[in-house]
Amino acid sequence: MVSQMLEIVSSKSHSFPSGSKGRQAVCYKLVDVLYLLSLRIGFDMTREYMTDILKDFFAIFNLPYAKDVMRNSQIPEAEINAAETTNNGTPNDKGFQ
Repeated sequence: MVSQMLEIVSSKSHSFPSGSKGRQAVCYKLVDVLYLLSLRIGFDMTREYMTDILKDFFAIFNLPYAKDVMRNSQIPEAEINAAETTNNGTPNDKGFQ
């Protein structure tokens, strides 16, 4: 369920009724759920079971910045556009490829 919430919050294709405030409210609730869940299962189990979820959550905030870095680098525009279309703007383990 948490991974589905991550997909909704990070998706560009989903719109929220009140725009950014709606997305922000869902994001805050997601942070609350992650925090309470990590408190409930403890430090060691959080590290073991929630590492990937937390990485995906914080990768959401890297998406706009990563696109600007790619545009300001020496990478040709065609490669940047190809990366955006093949990954739909979502990060993977190796970054944008």
